[in-house]
Amino acid sequence: MALSADTLRRFEIGDINELVVAAGATIFEGAFVFALKADFTAVVDSPAISTHQFAGVAIKPASAGERVRLKHRGWIEMPVTGASSASAGAVVYASDDNTLTLTAGTNPPVGYIHRHVNGTTCIVEFRSTVERDTATA
Repeated sequence: MALSADTLRRFEIGDINELVVAAGATIFEGAFVFALKADFTAVVDSPAISTHQFAGVAIKPASAGERVRLKHRGWIEMPVTGASSASAGAVVYASDDNTLTLTAGTNPPVGYIHRHVNGTTCIVEFRSTVERDTATA
Protein backbone atom coordinates (compact mmCIF):
# COMPACT_ATOMS: atom_id res chain seq x y z
CA MET A 1 0.00 0.00 0.00
CA ALA A 2 1.35 3.45 -0.89
CA LEU A 3 2.18 5.88 1.91
CA SER A 4 -0.32 8.56 2.75
CA ALA A 5 1.72 10.11 5.59
CA ASP A 6 5.29 10.43 6.85
CA THR A 7 6.62 7.10 8.15
CA LEU A 8 9.47 6.86 10.60
CA ARG A 9 11.95 4.17 9.52
CA ARG A 10 14.70 2.44 11.50
CA PHE A 11 18.03 2.66 9.68
CA GLU A 12 21.35 1.01 10.42
CA ILE A 13 24.79 2.19 9.44
CA GLY A 14 25.64 0.58 6.12
CA ASP A 15 28.77 -1.20 7.31
CA ILE A 16 27.38 -2.77 10.50
CA ASN A 17 25.76 -6.20 10.82
CA GLU A 18 24.83 -8.56 13.64
CA LEU A 19 25.01 -12.34 13.98
CA VAL A 20 23.97 -14.66 16.79
CA VAL A 21 27.03 -16.14 18.49
CA ALA A 22 27.30 -19.94 18.19
CA ALA A 23 26.97 -22.18 21.25
CA GLY A 24 30.18 -22.35 23.25
CA ALA A 25 31.75 -19.32 21.53
CA THR A 26 32.97 -16.09 23.09
CA ILE A 27 33.86 -13.22 20.78
CA PHE A 28 36.10 -10.39 21.91
CA GLU A 29 36.06 -6.84 20.54
CA GLY A 30 38.48 -6.61 17.61
CA ALA A 31 38.16 -10.30 16.66
CA PHE A 32 37.92 -11.37 13.04
CA VAL A 33 34.61 -13.27 13.06
CA PHE A 34 33.37 -16.03 10.77
CA ALA A 35 29.90 -17.34 9.96
CA LEU A 36 29.16 -21.04 9.93
CA LYS A 37 27.69 -21.89 6.54
CA ALA A 38 25.14 -24.29 8.05
CA ASP A 39 23.27 -21.80 10.24
CA PHE A 40 25.07 -18.44 9.88
CA THR A 41 25.99 -18.24 13.55
CA ALA A 42 29.12 -16.34 14.52
CA VAL A 43 32.32 -18.12 15.56
CA VAL A 44 36.00 -17.37 16.00
CA ASP A 45 38.23 -20.23 15.01
CA SER A 46 41.82 -21.02 15.75
CA PRO A 47 42.86 -21.94 13.20
CA ALA A 48 40.33 -20.39 10.86
CA ILE A 49 38.61 -22.80 8.50
CA SER A 50 38.26 -22.01 4.81
CA THR A 51 34.73 -23.44 4.73
CA HIS A 52 33.56 -20.62 7.01
CA GLN A 53 32.72 -17.23 5.57
CA PHE A 54 34.34 -14.08 6.88
CA ALA A 55 31.61 -12.00 8.55
CA GLY A 56 33.53 -8.95 9.80
CA VAL A 57 35.39 -7.51 12.77
CA ALA A 58 33.65 -7.47 16.16
CA ILE A 59 33.01 -3.95 17.46
CA LYS A 60 31.60 -5.20 20.78
CA PRO A 61 32.18 -8.43 22.71
CA ALA A 62 29.48 -11.11 22.85
CA SER A 63 28.91 -14.61 24.22
CA ALA A 64 26.96 -17.64 23.02
CA GLY A 65 23.35 -16.83 22.16
CA GLU A 66 23.91 -13.07 22.14
CA ARG A 67 24.18 -10.95 19.01
CA VAL A 68 27.64 -9.74 18.10
CA ARG A 69 27.90 -6.37 16.30
CA LEU A 70 30.26 -6.51 13.35
CA LYS A 71 31.85 -3.98 11.05
CA HIS A 72 31.61 -5.94 7.82
CA ARG A 73 33.75 -3.69 5.63
CA GLY A 74 36.36 -1.03 6.12
CA TRP A 75 40.07 -0.46 6.66
CA ILE A 76 42.06 -1.65 9.66
CA GLU A 77 45.71 -1.38 10.67
CA MET A 78 47.07 -4.85 11.43
CA PRO A 79 50.31 -6.81 11.23
CA VAL A 80 50.16 -9.22 8.27
CA THR A 81 52.53 -12.18 8.36
CA GLY A 82 54.70 -12.14 5.23
CA ALA A 83 53.82 -8.56 4.24
CA SER A 84 56.35 -6.01 3.00
CA SER A 85 56.40 -2.73 1.13
CA ALA A 86 55.85 -4.73 -2.08
CA SER A 87 52.60 -6.31 -0.82
CA ALA A 88 50.07 -3.64 -1.81
CA GLY A 89 47.06 -5.30 -3.42
CA ALA A 90 47.87 -8.78 -2.07
CA VAL A 91 45.03 -10.93 -0.76
CA VAL A 92 44.97 -11.19 3.05
CA TYR A 93 43.80 -14.31 4.89
CA ALA A 94 42.95 -14.93 8.56
CA SER A 95 44.58 -17.88 10.31
CA ASP A 96 42.66 -17.11 13.52
CA ASP A 97 40.62 -14.27 15.03
CA ASN A 98 43.72 -12.06 15.50
CA THR A 99 46.27 -13.24 12.93
CA LEU A 100 46.39 -12.10 9.32
CA THR A 101 48.68 -13.64 6.72
CA LEU A 102 49.43 -13.69 3.00
CA THR A 103 49.28 -17.51 3.06
CA ALA A 104 46.09 -19.03 1.71
CA GLY A 105 46.24 -22.72 2.72
CA THR A 106 43.05 -23.41 4.70
CA ASN A 107 42.83 -19.76 5.78
CA PRO A 108 39.75 -17.85 4.55
CA PRO A 109 40.28 -14.56 2.69
CA VAL A 110 39.32 -11.37 4.54
CA GLY A 111 40.50 -8.61 2.18
CA TYR A 112 43.50 -6.95 0.55
CA ILE A 113 46.51 -4.93 1.57
CA HIS A 114 45.49 -1.34 0.91
CA ARG A 115 48.76 0.25 2.05
CA HIS A 116 52.02 -0.78 3.71
CA VAL A 117 52.79 1.12 6.95
CA ASN A 118 56.08 -0.38 8.16
CA GLY A 119 57.57 -3.81 8.85
CA THR A 120 54.64 -6.20 8.45
CA THR A 121 52.07 -3.61 9.57
CA CYS A 122 49.59 -2.71 6.83
CA ILE A 123 46.26 -1.04 6.27
CA VAL A 124 43.99 -3.93 5.30
CA GLU A 125 40.82 -3.31 3.34
CA PHE A 126 38.45 -5.97 4.67
CA ARG A 127 35.05 -7.02 3.39
CA SER A 128 32.66 -9.72 4.57
CA THR A 129 32.28 -12.72 2.29
CA VAL A 130 28.94 -13.78 3.82
CA GLU A 131 26.72 -14.54 0.85
CA ARG A 132 23.33 -13.60 2.22
CA ASP A 133 21.84 -11.04 4.55
CA THR A 134 22.52 -12.48 7.99
CA ALA A 135 20.97 -9.65 10.01
CA THR A 136 17.87 -11.74 10.64
CA ALA A 137 19.57 -15.11 10.96
